[in-house]
Amino acid sequence: MGATNDERGLHTLSSEAIAADVIAYGGPARAGSVPGGNAFVVDPNFLSYGNEPIEITVVVRRNPANDNAGFKLVYESTDGFKNLGWYTVPDNKQWHTKTWKITDAEFVSMWGYNFALESDGNVYNKYYIKSVTLKKLVE
Repeated sequence: MGATNDERGLHTLSSEAIAADVIAYGGPARAGSVPGGNAFVVDPNFLSYGNEPIEITVVVRRNPANDNAGFKLVYESTDGFKNLGWYTVPDNKQWHTKTWKITDAEFVSMWGYNFALESDGNVYNKYYIKSVTLKKLVE
């Protein structure tokens, strides 16, 4: 994340106007406070209608004020959108890595995105995103 994102098959839908890059804790990041959540689209050549197991990993950290922060990962599945439950960002002392394994992803962009980090309003979105990665899992 930063002024120039390294987008290799995973693209953010957060425009510069609402998700300006920030310098947080000595390096580039993205604000978690994007209205509607940070939404992502996966290149259809990487994953589309196929139902392969994947892993989504985010690296996040609370803001300098250490406000309570968190989000849920919402993604397109074979049964519509699913919510993998709430993740509370532990603190602002370090970057925290959270990984989800998903076995029923079906990325067809029904709502214009494949997955999003949603904080349910402006109370818990006080965090920064250092990176988001997606990879296929070999079974």
